[in-house]
Formats: sequence, C-alpha cells, structure tokens
Amino acid sequence: MSLAGFRRAAVAVVALSALTAACSGGSGSTQPSDPPSSTSSSPTGAPAPAPTTPSATGTPTPDPSMTAELVSEWFGNGGEQQLRAVSADAADLQAEHQRGAAIIDFTQFFSTVHTAQHYAPVPDRATQSLWSTALKDLNDGAGDVYESAPLGSGVTPDAAHRKREAKGWTEFEAGVKALKSAEARLHYSFHLDLSSDPWESTS
Repeated sequence: MSLAGFRRAAVAVVALSALTAACSGGSGSTQPSDPPSSTSSSPTGAPAPAPTTPSATGTPTPDPSMTAELVSEWFGNGGEQQLRAVSADAADLQAEHQRGAAIIDFTQFFSTVHTAQHYAPVPDRATQSLWSTALKDLNDGAGDVYESAPLGSGVTPDAAHRKREAKGWTEFEAGVKALKSAEARLHYSFHLDLSSDPWESTS
C-alpha cells in the first residue's frame, strides 16, 4: 500500500471509531427519572380527601311558627279530647276526695289515663314534658290510693295503708298541678283552650 493510501485508510478508521463511539454513547445513556412527587397522597395515586371541618354541635332551634302549627294540629285532631277526658276524670276524683268520700272508684280514671299515655305526644317539648309528668303522677298517685284499700278486699286500713294513701293523694295533686300547667302553656303560648273547663264544674 502506498503512503497516501495508508493515510486515507487511517482517517477512515478514526472517523468510523468516532462515529461508533458517538452512537454507542447516545444509545447507552439514560435520562434521570422524575423524583417521586411529594404530594402523592396514596400508593394508588388517588387524590387526598378534603379536610373535614367540625360540624356544628347542639340541636337546631325549631321554627316557632312551625311548632305552633304542629301543636294546633295535635290539639285539633284529638289532643284536646285527651286533655279534656283526663282533666274531667281527675277533677271528679279530686272533688270526691275533698268531700271525704269513703269509697272512690278509679276504674274509669285508669282507662282514661292509659289511653292518653299511648296517644301521640305534644309536638312542643315544654308542653309535652308537663303533659307526660301529669299523666305519670296522676296514674301513680291513683294507684297508691287504690292499692292502699282495694275495693272488695276486706282489708282494714292500718297505719301503713293510710300512709300509702296519703302519699298517693300527694302524687295525685302534683299531677293535677302539672296538668293545669300544661293547659296554661297551651293557652298562653299557642292560644289554645279547652272547649269547656272541667275544673270550674267541680269548684
């Protein structure tokens, strides 16, 4: 080979080596991967739940106009009838006791009170509290009086019986007081009155 041909071959080899190195370096290089996101909330990539805010505590105050409408419906659809029946029977028993009656029949009264206890509650918390308290005290008081000397039992009341009877009438009077308070609240807060006053007829 001549000197000129040798030089051309050497240049070709150098150029080929340079091209091979460049291709080899380009294909072998790797791009750095993106760093993991610091905002990823879960391995599945699901978005983080929105922060919750504390809910308001306490019971919302009912709308007075709505309460008045509901109470009026309760009163007109049977509530007044329950009030009048319990008041009338309670007034009769109270009058008999005040007259000193030796025998008082509670049969009808128990039936009336139990019917009222199973009736729908007054849709006003304060009135319902008075009403339910009245029914409980009237029922418990009348029960103690009745049990102290049951009709037809032949039991001669002793000191213990008389003590229970006195306790019963005290409970009964507390029931009458709560009953009148319930009727007064219906009058002053909702302008609702019984069609007749059972307490006047026995006074």
